[in-house]
Amino acid sequence: MRRSVNILMVGIALCACGYPQDAHAQRRKSREVKMLRPPAAYRAPATTRPATIQGTPVSPNLRQLYERTETRFRSAVFYKPRDRTGTAEERKFAVVIAQETPSTRDIPNHLRIGAIEKDEEGRWTVDTSRPTVYTAESFVILGNTYCAQRIHIWAYPAPDGKGAIWRGVRTTYGPTNYPLVWELLTADGQPTVMFVSKTFEKAAEREYGRPLSGRRASAERGLDEHPNLVVARVLPDGAEPMGPVVYVDATAYVPTTVLCRCMSPQTAQYVEKPEYEILPLDILGDVQVAADGPFRLIRSSTPPESSADRPWIEQALRCPQRF
Repeated sequence: MRRSVNILMVGIALCACGYPQDAHAQRRKSREVKMLRPPAAYRAPATTRPATIQGTPVSPNLRQLYERTETRFRSAVFYKPRDRTGTAEERKFAVVIAQETPSTRDIPNHLRIGAIEKDEEGRWTVDTSRPTVYTAESFVILGNTYCAQRIHIWAYPAPDGKGAIWRGVRTTYGPTNYPLVWELLTADGQPTVMFVSKTFEKAAEREYGRPLSGRRASAERGLDEHPNLVVARVLPDGAEPMGPVVYVDATAYVPTTVLCRCMSPQTAQYVEKPEYEILPLDILGDVQVAADGPFRLIRSSTPPESSADRPWIEQALRCPQRF
């Protein structure tokens, strides 16, 4: 019996090198854990895809998840870790956040990340004068392979000033430290969005064959098993292992895609490039990552223990035995 071990440990991986440049620069060279749900009229990306895959209709809900990975921002704020925060390894595997902005001037405070605090009434607040990303470390056994997991959590102040809006990404790394699977923080009742590396996808294709009906990736299980889970994109393997780039839209704080740093940016320009501090997630006290199921936060002062008979990734994906 294989069990997923999700023991949160103090602080982890964030990075300071290999940051993507904005498109203009390239051309010059050549329940207070609160999650906002996307509005019903969520804007579509510039490029859309067919409503069927291999002849199987795809629900509008899931189709939107595929389509939004191609969304391009006109402008964004580019968050990266400070040069002297954390360790060199933490900075290397840091998350980089591309936060969409509605204009190049007067960026609203509610679109800025910050340090998470509690007010006198015990409600979460976010101090945007101190950009911060909270990190934790866990691991999972896939097949017989030990895989490290790096967790990054950040928050925005709610537009109404009440509470915090939490976002995050969990990255599972293979034995060579290259990323295999990325999971976006899941809100209750919302689809589970995952990304896999080309190495992971090719291994799944060798073991399981081509994608199932209605799916795009061989790593995806059937729609009958996971109708609300999607592998939104297969990402290329980078030249060296690093942390991900997460694009977050300005309409409802929706993470539109995850990119490797080797990939071309999906924003026309970065209007600001603030740096953030790295702090351990456990400094918040009663916020933990759930041990089982999709990547999500729970209110608890004690790290939860897994009760599942196999890791969540193996339940969610057609996980290859070798990658």
